[in-house]
Amino acid sequence: MVDIGTVEVIPPAEVEDVELYHPKSWVTKYVFCQDAKVIAIQYSITAISIGLVALVLSWFIRLQLAFPGTFSLHHPK
Repeated sequence: MVDIGTVEVIPPAEVEDVELYHPKSWVTKYVFCQDAKVIAIQYSITAISIGLVALVLSWFIRLQLAFPGTFSLHHPK
């Protein structure tokens, strides 16, 4: 017969620590990363690069407006 007042303490299972994710290359570290800090860096680099492309394109538009026949990126016939 089992005494209801006694409680058996079961020790936790000891499991070896395993590293579940470790980046192997630059692509797996920075492109497919789930770390919030790396994602913030990705957003910053993307925003700065898109801003620079937009800046250069706006210069081309201003040059075309300032000098209509001189700065033409395409030559329509």
